[in-house]
Amino acid sequence: MFLNQRGRDYRKIAIVLMGMSLSIPIQANQGINIITWWGYFTPELLMPIENKCKVKISYDEFYSNPELFRRMKKEEYDIAIYGDSVHQYFSRLYPQQYANISQDITAHYHPLVKDLYQRSGLPSNTVYFQLSLAGLLWNPINIRLDETDTLGTIIEKSKGKTIVLMDEHVEVLNFLSDMDSTHLKFISKYNETTILQVVELFEESHVIIANNLGNIAHKGDFAFAFTWSGEALKKIIQGELNHQFMAHVGLSHWSSTVLELVSNKQGGQCVARELASENMINKVIKKSYSFSPYGISIKNSREMDPQYNRVVDYFFTHIHKLEKLKNEPYDVYKAYDKEWQKLKLLINSSRQ
Repeated sequence: MFLNQRGRDYRKIAIVLMGMSLSIPIQANQGINIITWWGYFTPELLMPIENKCKVKISYDEFYSNPELFRRMKKEEYDIAIYGDSVHQYFSRLYPQQYANISQDITAHYHPLVKDLYQRSGLPSNTVYFQLSLAGLLWNPINIRLDETDTLGTIIEKSKGKTIVLMDEHVEVLNFLSDMDSTHLKFISKYNETTILQVVELFEESHVIIANNLGNIAHKGDFAFAFTWSGEALKKIIQGELNHQFMAHVGLSHWSSTVLELVSNKQGGQCVARELASENMINKVIKKSYSFSPYGISIKNSREMDPQYNRVVDYFFTHIHKLEKLKNEPYDVYKAYDKEWQKLKLLINSSRQ
């Protein structure tokens, strides 16, 4: 059942428990509210969890980290699913830790992922939900790329064409920090000088900052997008594009989406454990094209597109060589986000 709420700029979906015995009444406090990155769930996907945990589930979706924090300030949630690069910022806003859900879940992770999780410092109420690889979706009609390219040569090849950067300052800052010194001074922090350097760097290209590629990748002058592997693979596989995705050991990094239990409401632990289960994550991956912390499922690999299988195999083969996206401290994140908003305004104005 869909409950449309007027006056809200985002979709909220309430999934109503069906076929439940009248002898087990649902109390108001048994509704579990989730805030999640967009595109993971459908009502049908969550219905079995409602039945098992005997709760109603509703969820809100967000499209950027600033939107996540705006939502969290306005609404009360029981479970949050978000990128772990902002975990320190998130924990500063919501410091209380609830039940331990990690022990049984992480014990079944892929061995390499389990080791990385144990060294991550994440609290016991937080587990990996999905893993992702940032890289380059590129159009072979307009540009040719390989792992010998530096960021400088890639941007040079893209002059006069459309470039897309994801709308996440932590990820883009990490990407630009790999610029070789002959093209751009090493970026270790955002400041007024850095912002002007970045604007100048892209001044001969048409730069779009967006998380959702939409129809941008179909543009005739599209060169490349710095984006997540899942977003890139969706465009290639579902959009039937002849584009290619490149994971570059020198430029790419990996990150995780985490699931955090942020309340002690009845039924919350049950829902959190079911959402973070291998079975559920494998179902979500068929929509998101991200990677499971449990590793490569034989069943999933048979059902997924060969292009996805090549990327996921690369990911688990190179995960210890790839850089992990930094989890920025609270104050640093706030400062960088402020400068990122300035940078977006300057890039947008430079196109006019």
